[in-house]
Amino acid sequence: MATSRGQSAPTSLKRVSMVCSAAVMILGMLGLAGWFTGLRGLAAMSRDYIPMASSTAWSFLFLGFVLFLHGSRRLKDRGLGLGLALVILTTVFGFLNSLEYFVGVDLSFEEVLFPTVQQFGYVVTNRMSPVTGGIMFLSGVSMCLILRPYQTTRNLPGVLGSLVAILGLIGTTGYLFGTPLLHGGGVIPMAVTTTIAFLLLGVGLTAAAGPDSLPLRTLAGPSVRARLLRVFLPLTVSIIFAHEGLHEIIPGLFCNHAMGAALLALGFAGVAVLLVAMAGGAISYDLDRAEVARQQAEAARRQSEERFRAIFEQAAVGVAMMETATGRFLMVNQQYCDIVGLAPEEMTATTFMAITHPEDLQADLENMGKLRDGLSRQFSLEERYRRKDGSQVWVNLTVSPMRGEGEAPNYHIAVVEDITQRKMAEAEVQQGLDKLHRSLQGTVAVLANILETKDPYTAGHQRRVAQLACAMARELGWSEDWVEGMQVQGLLHDLGKIAVPTEILSRPGKISQVELNLIKSHPEVGYDILKGIEFPWPVAQTVLQHHERLNGSGYPAGLTAQEIIPEARVLAVADVVEAMSSHRPYRPGLGIETALQEVTDHKGKLYDPEVVDACVRLFTEKGFAFDDPGQP
Repeated sequence: MATSRGQSAPTSLKRVSMVCSAAVMILGMLGLAGWFTGLRGLAAMSRDYIPMASSTAWSFLFLGFVLFLHGSRRLKDRGLGLGLALVILTTVFGFLNSLEYFVGVDLSFEEVLFPTVQQFGYVVTNRMSPVTGGIMFLSGVSMCLILRPYQTTRNLPGVLGSLVAILGLIGTTGYLFGTPLLHGGGVIPMAVTTTIAFLLLGVGLTAAAGPDSLPLRTLAGPSVRARLLRVFLPLTVSIIFAHEGLHEIIPGLFCNHAMGAALLALGFAGVAVLLVAMAGGAISYDLDRAEVARQQAEAARRQSEERFRAIFEQAAVGVAMMETATGRFLMVNQQYCDIVGLAPEEMTATTFMAITHPEDLQADLENMGKLRDGLSRQFSLEERYRRKDGSQVWVNLTVSPMRGEGEAPNYHIAVVEDITQRKMAEAEVQQGLDKLHRSLQGTVAVLANILETKDPYTAGHQRRVAQLACAMARELGWSEDWVEGMQVQGLLHDLGKIAVPTEILSRPGKISQVELNLIKSHPEVGYDILKGIEFPWPVAQTVLQHHERLNGSGYPAGLTAQEIIPEARVLAVADVVEAMSSHRPYRPGLGIETALQEVTDHKGKLYDPEVVDACVRLFTEKGFAFDDPGQP
């Protein structure tokens, strides 16, 4: 299976880290071997240089060992704790060493751990340089940050690792040019093996910090900066290391020193030319890529404009671009021109205000203001346009702003659809509905009048019940459509009494059980008459249930509570209140107070509590009164 570049980069960095850590361990072991065997050259590489101190060698051995295990992923659980302990011990040792010298505090801890002392010129050996201690402290801090189990950022350990590598490079360069740092001063100098170990350790720490760390992010990627750094950095370091060798080798090959110097200068000139050529190649590559990207973007822009123009012109609806400040049309397609009846040049010379019907213009301007102020993202409305020939056309208008991020819109896109035919069809439908509604009202009136010719008292009762039921429906918050339904149901609720003889309905005395049962059959008779008529409301069911009661004591079916529809509950209360308060041939009216007391006393048992409360409020708080009270 092929490995992606994103996967191979961390693996390569771990290999670099492991190789560098292994080299650091080798240098540490050579330093220790030099002290244990007496072969100081193992710790110094030259008898002219100070050797690596044994404490420094132990520190490099510890740090290199932990860094190697980290790269090989063998630091887990207890191993991680041991590794952290070694790193912290090394870090504290380096810090105390620098503190002892630069602050002037005599801790004498190194003399206890490493009592052997030798003299190298004017300085003692087998003692860690305070500069070495400081760099060792930085290395330990970087290593501790890398070993943290929950890593949030690799920037700091990567930067510290790079700093350690740079300091090691500076020290190594000093030895290469024959001017070792700190030699000849009052501070214990760093050994050449120490500077090399720091250079390798810094590179290993930077690699261990990962590709997301700041130093490696600076070198990665296709940018010109990264490409130049990847070219110049290794070549510069190589030149630094090769410079002294070239000075020694090239002049020695020729007896003529001038010829050697000329060849040396020519060699460095060639390197300079190579660097310039590589830098120019990197810059040229990026410039070529930028030009290709520009050309591709330009081609994509032209293609997008062509697609937009095709969609714009071929759209089945009218599309226009308007200037926000003036409302002037800037671009319009032919469909928009056909809807308004103007030529394209006439459209671009006018504004949307000029073609909008005056009665619809205010709503247009208000919505445009909200779009301009960012209070809405789009609006749609139906309005009228005035055509060139003076006629009107109905359109469905949708307007959206064209704006950049955080900018006020300078232009708007308007999309219009001609809905004149739909509006005409809607008008015809509405006319039909109005005619049907009038027919329905006429049918209801005819049915009510049929009953009135037989029993005027019942007809008046129905009108008053309908009036009270409509007022109660409004009080309960019903829509006007359902209020109208209550009007119809109130007018027809006693229609079934048409089957009851007039002498029974108007008899002043008592009636027999048979006659009472005949009267109680009127809800079913009314239901049978009305069930075949398709009303928009449950008229037949309401007529059938208006004598039902919540506790099941009503008739004809003995329904209870939720079995009774809301319209029948309203009608039941209105029926009782009107019947008790109005005059009848067989008794005088009992009055509103008595009627309200009746429904209140049986609220929740016979009658719906919410409906009763609405009825009481109408009479006691809202001043309701019947238009034609049923008086003797």
